[in-house]
Amino acid sequence: MIIANAGTACTDRVKWNIPQSFNLIEVDESERGAIMIYRMYSRGGEELVFEQKKG
Repeated sequence: MIIANAGTACTDRVKWNIPQSFNLIEVDESERGAIMIYRMYSRGGEELVFEQKKG
């Protein structure tokens, strides 16, 4: 079971020079529960910010 919670959904504030974005959490069961977290930018583009492969 995965439980996720989000804070502010929409904002015009910029923190730490990171433009508007949200995190996409991907769990790949075919790779024994590999977890990847991407930062998705509202104006396009993405960045892998975390990856953990189990096994």
